[in-house]
Amino acid sequence: MDFRLFKTRSSILDDGLIDTTQGYGRLVEAQNARDLDQCSNFFRKKPTLGLEESFSATSLVQQALTYNVTRSRLKQLEEERHLEYLRLRLQQVPPSDEYRMFFPTFEHEADAPAQQKPLDLIRFTLQRFDKDVASDTVVLQQKIEAAERTYAQAMSSRCAISYEMSEAAIELNERIAIKNRLLQKFRKLMASAIREATLASTRSSRSNSTTWIKPLDFINRRMARCFELLPVLPSITDARGKLHGGNIDIDVEEDEEAQQNLKHLDVLVPKLAAELRLVQRALAHNQRFLHSLLQRTQRLQRDAQFARVEVEEAHLFKDRLTDQLLHIILTSEQLKNERMQQLFAEVDRC
Repeated sequence: MDFRLFKTRSSILDDGLIDTTQGYGRLVEAQNARDLDQCSNFFRKKPTLGLEESFSATSLVQQALTYNVTRSRLKQLEEERHLEYLRLRLQQVPPSDEYRMFFPTFEHEADAPAQQKPLDLIRFTLQRFDKDVASDTVVLQQKIEAAERTYAQAMSSRCAISYEMSEAAIELNERIAIKNRLLQKFRKLMASAIREATLASTRSSRSNSTTWIKPLDFINRRMARCFELLPVLPSITDARGKLHGGNIDIDVEEDEEAQQNLKHLDVLVPKLAAELRLVQRALAHNQRFLHSLLQRTQRLQRDAQFARVEVEEAHLFKDRLTDQLLHIILTSEQLKNERMQQLFAEVDRC
């Protein structure tokens, strides 16, 4: 298998784009054109690699067409290849066949005994550089670990508050449903009591009927207003989703008027008036639960807002520390590569 088969002509356009329609060899040529003949000789000397059985010229050309090579990309590839070559020279174990294929001159250069002492000095210098970077970043890594623990605790607290809010909302809905049923029952009893009181007053005296009908109409209106305790859940939530008290408190004067009006019903329909008072006490008892549940839900909502802010702050702080560590690592790696290139340049000049 001859790599010169793929050594084809590549044209560089004005915008820096390389014509990639000529095959895989144009990428190898762009990286290091002087190695093409040496690669061909390598494949001639090692015919047992079996590459001709695994790959065909057509498949290599099709694979090459998937790349879009530019001048900047070629420069980056050349820098990466050069750094990889320098790392391979520092490697103390024999290189693999893959490395021997991409760096055919390595087997001649790396075996020079005179370069072993300078290479050991370069290894020692780079190892000391890595130790210095590790000692500088250990404190930052500890801060990142602490920030991750803080973030996990904040998330756990937020989940616990959300679960408690869900339970409180379910219980609040149940109490509101009970209030609605009691209020509906109270209205029905009130209507029945008014009808019974009206009939009783009509049978007693026609002349006195007007005396009672108007007060009972007044009672009907006032009692319907007095026992509107809590609205349903959507009505106690504003546009921002924040709970508020709404009409949860009963006006003291209206409550006193309701108690006085019930005295009139005690005279005409005492049985129904007694039932109304029982329902009224049940509504008042349920109202106390609603008050406590509403206060609890408001408190949980405030806690949930604080927990959300804590989670966001912890996450932002952790991300900033991570970005800072990544920046230090990348900068240190760049400085290390530059130092390695300088040391190898000094060795190669000698």
